[in-house]
Amino acid sequence: MTAHPSPRVALVVGLATLWLPGQDLRVVDRSQPLAGAFDPARGRFVTVGWRGETTEFDGSRWLSRPIDPLPVLQTEQRMVHDDARARMILVGGDLATPLLTTRAFDGASWSTLTQNGPPGRQAFALVSDAARSVVVLFGGISFTGPLLDETWIFDGQVWSQAAPTSSPSPRHSAATCYDRARSRVVLFGGRTDAVTVVDDTWEWDGTTWAPVPVAVSPAARYAAVMSYDATRSRAVLFGGFDSAYRNDVWEFDGNAWQSATPSVAGPDACVGGFMAFDPNRGECVFTGGYHDGIVLFDTWSWDGTRWQQLSGTQPARNLLANDVAFGSPNGDGMLVFRPVLGETWTWTRAAGWAERQVAPPSPARFFTVGCSTAATAFVYGGLGIAAPNPDLTDLWQWNGQAWTQLASQGPLIADGASMAFDIARGEIVLFGVPSQTNLANETWVWSNSAWQQRALNSTLSTRYGAGLVCDPLRGTVVLHGGYTPWTSTWINDTWEWNGTDWLPITTPNVPTPSGATVAYDITRGAVVRVGYDATGAVELWSYDGLDWTPVPVGSSGQRLLTFTAIGWPDSSGLLLYGASANFDLSADQATVSRYGSACTAQAPVLTANERPRIGTPGFALELAGAPASSFAALLAATGAASIPLANCTQLVQAGQATLLLPTSATGFVTAALPVPPGPTFFGLDLYFQAAVLDPSAPSGFTTTRGLRCTIGR
Repeated sequence: MTAHPSPRVALVVGLATLWLPGQDLRVVDRSQPLAGAFDPARGRFVTVGWRGETTEFDGSRWLSRPIDPLPVLQTEQRMVHDDARARMILVGGDLATPLLTTRAFDGASWSTLTQNGPPGRQAFALVSDAARSVVVLFGGISFTGPLLDETWIFDGQVWSQAAPTSSPSPRHSAATCYDRARSRVVLFGGRTDAVTVVDDTWEWDGTTWAPVPVAVSPAARYAAVMSYDATRSRAVLFGGFDSAYRNDVWEFDGNAWQSATPSVAGPDACVGGFMAFDPNRGECVFTGGYHDGIVLFDTWSWDGTRWQQLSGTQPARNLLANDVAFGSPNGDGMLVFRPVLGETWTWTRAAGWAERQVAPPSPARFFTVGCSTAATAFVYGGLGIAAPNPDLTDLWQWNGQAWTQLASQGPLIADGASMAFDIARGEIVLFGVPSQTNLANETWVWSNSAWQQRALNSTLSTRYGAGLVCDPLRGTVVLHGGYTPWTSTWINDTWEWNGTDWLPITTPNVPTPSGATVAYDITRGAVVRVGYDATGAVELWSYDGLDWTPVPVGSSGQRLLTFTAIGWPDSSGLLLYGASANFDLSADQATVSRYGSACTAQAPVLTANERPRIGTPGFALELAGAPASSFAALLAATGAASIPLANCTQLVQAGQATLLLPTSATGFVTAALPVPPGPTFFGLDLYFQAAVLDPSAPSGFTTTRGLRCTIGR
């Protein structure tokens, strides 16, 4: 897509494997995006997710950026690109804040410009007015209730309320874009009360709003998206909702609306999402959206005639999907079976999501349980979706290529049953089978191609949702916690399976009773429990067979929605498969951080496109804000330094590696730094700094802050 130069830099320095203590809750694929816009200087589509993470689309794949997340964003946000100042602008707030907060993104980090924005609201329209070098905000729903028709202007420093002589009626969820050819903001539709949706078109000329008389108009709708196509000089409108979700395309040339008929089917009918013009591609790019509670993640481009899908999709997140997620049998990520939808997906850190086009276990069902080993995976039973909703007791096996039924009959399982593979005995252990005397307390094993019930002498209490996991290092199955709905009580006891019965384990420390999920983390060599503390923050404990030990979690460990912990047989650490995204909680995470100070205020920004993990072929450094069509010097070393360099400071060790990079017409450059597979480079620290010419600087050049990259898994 991009014409930016991408020199390739080889990793040539080896270092012994190190243990990295850092651990934080990080999004490793896309979560539900709350705001998005296109950054023309860097040629990237930028989105911010509901957990405050920043993700970018480089034309072929989505990258989870290695920057500090924003606070968890609890209400709608809007993002635009501020052309005059070459930065992204994010505006939003929450119910506890009376005024909107305005933030800026320079390609490497977010900063707060002002918390004294317009009065708090959501579902407002936000657009960048390039001719007047301002950002325009219109309408929305006040946090106190009423719909608004206010127009606010942000000049890069402060907000002020405009006083137009005419204005659209109060509304929310209108679609807007900026018409560059005519220097006008175009606004269409929206919702004006609880039931009324409108189809009017308005334009803002920098002073006032004026209605645009049109003979034909798109159907009334709200929550549509709109972008200006600079190649064809027209606004493009997609999607929205009136009495149904829509996926039609309309185009406005400043005088008339015209319906477009795509030659190739495009995105699903939906509301929301984000659309922006990509000048490198010469087309409008659309991503996101949702319908019927399902979040969409695919990315498309529109050229005026056809839709083209640009990025691989991922499972549409749905809380009702009852997904079964386990460590991938081949050890490189996770396997997800979606019993309601009949879908099978795989996810790896290197390649992301891929749907496997295979026949699923049938029929479709709820409440399926599953487990995996280093060679295979299993799913069992459930409740059929189709009437009369039969109880299902069939066992299926995944061999990496297909699902095969191993048995059609077995014990009945309860909602909230658990299953694990006993590696020491080569058996599946199933806990949570209802009987007349115990609602969900029987234990069965699948051994020698048959189900066998174990007669228990233990006092293991009846419970739902117990954590059940194999500890392959110690050759045992661990049961922890669960819930008793008849007493509304979380349990935090621990038991181990000896092949015939459950043995109680008394530990000096016990985790906080809460909803929790367990997995075996091969990098920690322990069973890991992920739950919540008393404040609702994510809490991590590890169990080594003797005691539970609390494990600190970084500052981004805010409360999640439902999730499943994924560990062994994945060899790369601990993952969380959640209702909104995948999260990494590994102990050996890759990190990127900046250090030191830039030489001048005008220095460009050096950062990385993603975290450097073993076997990451697309890892690259990026320099933004450099002189256009010039050169930048990239310094690389295996250690930091503080060396006087004219009026600046060299922040990396001297004499190790220097690369001269040509910058693009927008002052942007990437330097590819592929990380090879294998353990050789694990734990390696690399340090970088860039220098560019700057006639206004005392030395005639300026230098960036230092960048430290630690290679992890």
